[in-house]
Amino acid sequence: MDLSDAVADAYFAGLRRLSEAVAPPVSRQGDRGVELLLSGVPLSRLNGVFHRRRETDPGEVDRFAATAARAEVPWTIQTRVEPSRATREIAAKWGRTEQERTPTMVCRPADLTSAGDEAAGLTVRVVGSAGHDDFLTAMAAGFEMPMEVTADIMPPQLLDLSGATAYVGYVAGRPVATAYGIRGGDLVGVMNVATEPAARRRGYGRALTERVVRDAFADGAVAAYLHASDEGLSLYRAMGFRTVETWTYFV
Repeated sequence: MDLSDAVADAYFAGLRRLSEAVAPPVSRQGDRGVELLLSGVPLSRLNGVFHRRRETDPGEVDRFAATAARAEVPWTIQTRVEPSRATREIAAKWGRTEQERTPTMVCRPADLTSAGDEAAGLTVRVVGSAGHDDFLTAMAAGFEMPMEVTADIMPPQLLDLSGATAYVGYVAGRPVATAYGIRGGDLVGVMNVATEPAARRRGYGRALTERVVRDAFADGAVAAYLHASDEGLSLYRAMGFRTVETWTYFV
């Protein structure tokens, strides 16, 4: 299995684990790597029709989309490669007419570049459910989303989930940044990297990301992966991450 396939498997396995830790999701797997997952969380990328493999099966995509369309949550159709004409037509049929493209990036231990002491004044702590309020405060501010939506995405039990680690960055005792790592086999996924607006451009997001990755490498992970926003792409490249695929989400 090549690295990009391993990343896709780890990512979707992690997504299922996170969903199952909150409430039983609707989950079905097709014969050709097409998968339906409805977590119930009101965020489109956590619900929909997903491709674990590069190949597709238009019939399965259409059938799973019919189920997703009945769910009362935002949802998406995702592909790992440039969407085929059939996939675009199915997405349009079910009202998924906008496309979002997201780089999937990986970093191996030998490629990781340290930021040194760039984030002076920042203290990074691992937190469990007892630190949930601090995690939510910083994550909600960083993503500029309502606290109640943030709480739906990251309920307290996810901070105690086996194989996952939550981090909060503090400045003068105040939570200002977050990151979250989840292991899948010998890979670690990095997510929920967020810094409150007033604390940006001080190296905090890089410091949190590096902490997640270094802790996982020290524990035996052979690579880290993440999905980069446009704003974070240059930062992750500077850290040693490289793009292995660009995923498309129809929303």
